[in-house]
Amino acid sequence: MKRKMKICAAAVLSAVLFAVSAPVNGVSAASGISVEYRTAEEIADYMNSHPFEYTASEYDGMPDYTNAPYSAGKLSDATLLNALNALNTMRYIAGIGEVTLSDSYNELAQAGALVNAVNNQLSHSPSQPADMPDELYELGLSGTSSSNLGWGYSSLAQDIVYGWMSDSSSSNISRVGHRRWCLNPSMEQTGFGNVGKYYAMYAFDNTWGDTQYYGVCWPAQIMPAEYFEYDDPWSISMGTAVDISAVEVTLERQSDGRTWLFSEDSADGYFNVENSNYGKKGCIIFRPEDISYSVGDSFEVTITGLSQTVNYTVDFVDVFSTQPEITETNLHELVNFLVNREYNADEVTDFSGDGNIDVFDAVYARRSLLD
Repeated sequence: MKRKMKICAAAVLSAVLFAVSAPVNGVSAASGISVEYRTAEEIADYMNSHPFEYTASEYDGMPDYTNAPYSAGKLSDATLLNALNALNTMRYIAGIGEVTLSDSYNELAQAGALVNAVNNQLSHSPSQPADMPDELYELGLSGTSSSNLGWGYSSLAQDIVYGWMSDSSSSNISRVGHRRWCLNPSMEQTGFGNVGKYYAMYAFDNTWGDTQYYGVCWPAQIMPAEYFEYDDPWSISMGTAVDISAVEVTLERQSDGRTWLFSEDSADGYFNVENSNYGKKGCIIFRPEDISYSVGDSFEVTITGLSQTVNYTVDFVDVFSTQPEITETNLHELVNFLVNREYNADEVTDFSGDGNIDVFDAVYARRSLLD
């Protein structure tokens, strides 16, 4: 029984220590970026209320990409919502606003996926199949030329999370364009398409409109570890052009102080700056060599050579196992719950006389009940 008492007390103390180490009032200490800071608890709540699965698409109208004159079909509302929840979860983690679905964008993306499926080739500028009507082809071409495209994934949600948001391949890492379109803070609406193994996400809505956000980074400040692989590049889009000859990046792992440095002249891994308009320009991209990421890892990023120094911390978390933040008020409720549930005892009081109901009073209560 005494051993059990010590374990329970340690659990309460662990929760208290977590609260102390967390940002005050859930506010990030970052500088030089303007995205919203999301706590692990807020991310978990958002994911619970916006669930998505990596399930194959369902259709209200089946596409036909094997027999002329072909038909784009129509994704079911449930499939579209599932993809939207996946995209908005990535945007929420990154600290930017949600997007909504547009029927016209869904039509463009679906037609784009159809043309690629008929050609059996992934292309933003596909050729017209000889037996495809002009009107359908033009609709598809408009879709492919304004969308993120993907091939071979099991679902739209999987393509979003592990394809477009990763952008780790040799053909994508230099610009991480798919990721930047997914995390374009100016985007307000989108649409999705899937025919066979070909996928599309409309990306050109309000492409370069005004936005309050700059410094959109991935991985985000609070980063669910399951959404970032060891070979995924880090990126941050500043919204204005960045001079690669001036910028320097320092990445420091907090647990052991190991540091990776990145600049045009020398880099401990991959490094590039990309100023094209994939969503927002001024994207700084770096991938540290010889690294892995686990729940509990924390990294500090410092970027110099810009109009102001950028500094932020990335904490890798498991959002569904994080201890809740403990305040003075709900700590009182917590220790009373523990004592009442296990011992049917009266509520804990301020045994230590320090004016607070805290972990020491909980331990004192348990000890007195066991004596």
